Amino acid sequence: MATSMQLTHYRSHLTRVILIISLILVTSSYAEERKIIQFWHSNNSELFWQSIIDDFNQTHSNIKIQISVFPTEELKTAIVKAVYSKQAPEVVMFSSDNLGYRDLFELSVVSEDILSPQLTASSLEYVKNQELLGIPLYTGNHLVLFYNKSYINRPASNWQELLKQTPKLLQQNIKPLAIKYSEMYWFIAFLHGMGGETLKLDKPTLNTAEMVNTLKFYKQLQQTLKVPQSCTYDCPSLHFFQGKYAYSINGDWEFEQTRKRLGNNFGIAPLPTIHQHKVSSLSGALTIAFPAQSLSNTNRPHLVELAKYLQSEKVMRRISTELHVFPSHKLIQAEILNEADENWKALISQLEVSKKLKPSKAVVSSWNAMAKGLNLYLNGTLSAHQTAEYMQSTAEYEMQKLTNTRLQ
Repeated sequence: MATSMQLTHYRSHLTRVILIISLILVTSSYAEERKIIQFWHSNNSELFWQSIIDDFNQTHSNIKIQISVFPTEELKTAIVKAVYSKQAPEVVMFSSDNLGYRDLFELSVVSEDILSPQLTASSLEYVKNQELLGIPLYTGNHLVLFYNKSYINRPASNWQELLKQTPKLLQQNIKPLAIKYSEMYWFIAFLHGMGGETLKLDKPTLNTAEMVNTLKFYKQLQQTLKVPQSCTYDCPSLHFFQGKYAYSINGDWEFEQTRKRLGNNFGIAPLPTIHQHKVSSLSGALTIAFPAQSLSNTNRPHLVELAKYLQSEKVMRRISTELHVFPSHKLIQAEILNEADENWKALISQLEVSKKLKPSKAVVSSWNAMAKGLNLYLNGTLSAHQTAEYMQSTAEYEMQKLTNTRLQ
């Protein structure tokens, strides 16, 4: 017969075995139940978004978000291929104009119950084309006129004034204006200044008198201000920081860096008018969206949790303070406006008069058509009239492709 000591030892051993088995079963169950959600994006603030998602994963034991980061120019193709092969991510994050690919991406419509009541009505305009196709996290991505106060006492309010300032600046070996001359985002602002319109939601509108006039004005401006056609990142950013340029047309994404580099010499002004017409930049919203109809499958509860977390005041405050952008949150926007300095107010005022990039097949189809056409015009291959015709026909062709095919 077993002694009392042996029985006690046996019971103790059995208890440990049961505890170990229970722990294994619980751990196994946890591993099986924790849902993996794929989150794709191409935003430059990679470490910031990884930190945001890490915090979410730590506080949500039933969900694990896995991030994949793509170069901006590759994200669209990656999403389309993934949707086509039934391997699409549940969540993507990109600029709101990409919502124009809603059919290719098979985007879910976002119901209003997912939205935070703190989202501003203005921010929701970026993601709506009859239906809501995404959730805006912050708005901006617009162009403004930066200037160096050590060279400019009063910034030019129109292009005639800037041209008058040019000879004196050149005499001091200071170039007047840095601009990404061959980039569409910059060119379109001038088109708006000529009364042109690129944001028709139903069809491209590029073969117009306004487009012809803009092309001529743009080339003349480049020749008069001696803007190098090859001017890319270094001109409006690095060379402007170094004092080689008096003005720079640049985006809000360079605001914080420019403020640090120029200090008290940093100023912001509206883009100069053309013949009393405002030169209005485009603007967009960083947006999360749900490809392959992911909001309609069993993952919906998990995706709603993630969406509400990203819209929370905690995350929106981090977006504001760490990325130095304008979050789509009523309360935080009000606080920013209340505390803003002169430059911040100027930046926000230009956002308010910008033209919103809304979801549209016509807009995304026009983008490459304009880029190709402008290049042909600047190198002398086409006249201004021929360029406008080329842009229109190319955009219509691209829109037809977008309508009829999946892979572009």
